[in-house]
Amino acid sequence: MWLTGGSNRVLVSPQGGSVLLWQHRERFILGPARTVKVGGELKLRGETHWCYPNFGSVGAEKYQLPKHGWLRDTVLATRAHGTVHAHFARLPGFDLPVEVITSIDQDDTLRASLSVTNRGEERVPILPALHPYFATPEDGLAVVVGVGMVARVYPGQEPWQVSDRARVLERTGDVHVILYGVGIVDLSLPDNCTHVVVWSDRPECYVCVEPVFGKPGTFGDPDGRWLEQDETAECDAVFHFTPA
Repeated sequence: MWLTGGSNRVLVSPQGGSVLLWQHRERFILGPARTVKVGGELKLRGETHWCYPNFGSVGAEKYQLPKHGWLRDTVLATRAHGTVHAHFARLPGFDLPVEVITSIDQDDTLRASLSVTNRGEERVPILPALHPYFATPEDGLAVVVGVGMVARVYPGQEPWQVSDRARVLERTGDVHVILYGVGIVDLSLPDNCTHVVVWSDRPECYVCVEPVFGKPGTFGDPDGRWLEQDETAECDAVFHFTPA
């Protein structure tokens, strides 16, 4: 499904409510989703998806959950689809109804939101996250958290602080992704987004800057995040793009 606003085109999918690409004029900001060869295997990359109920794989085995949870592989019902927004929801009858909304504004702002309510009889562990793939421009990119640069990819140089070993960072301030020659993406994140993870297995093509709504590695821990009966969790990420 296509969303259009201003100079932006966004392709979204009812499978997990994922963003398959975000293009500003002729340049990609997120994505595009495609299959690439990594370590001799073909893998899907470039799909900006929600991780729910778990981020990563730590603690997931106990609950028989895949890495990054079941949501990204679940086809949702389309509640609404217009020119600038799409609203997806898990079909009724489940203990954990889920809603995913994506919108694009005329002012180059992409909004992604996840809402889940526990309709079951027991509390459940959650560790939601958003997994965006920022397209690496020819001139490279940099990631800033708070007042300091935390990662950088320059053409012709080894990536700095970016690898296929996920870097977990406490979110000490605002998050910015500088796409050299393209523009800057400023991420507006709520207080319940406490950490950011930087990861890539092909930094020359894409870098993931992932807002996590809780501490990575704590899914299912007694001190981790839990959703009580009839409690609703809201997770939001707003991407403000300023062209170069």
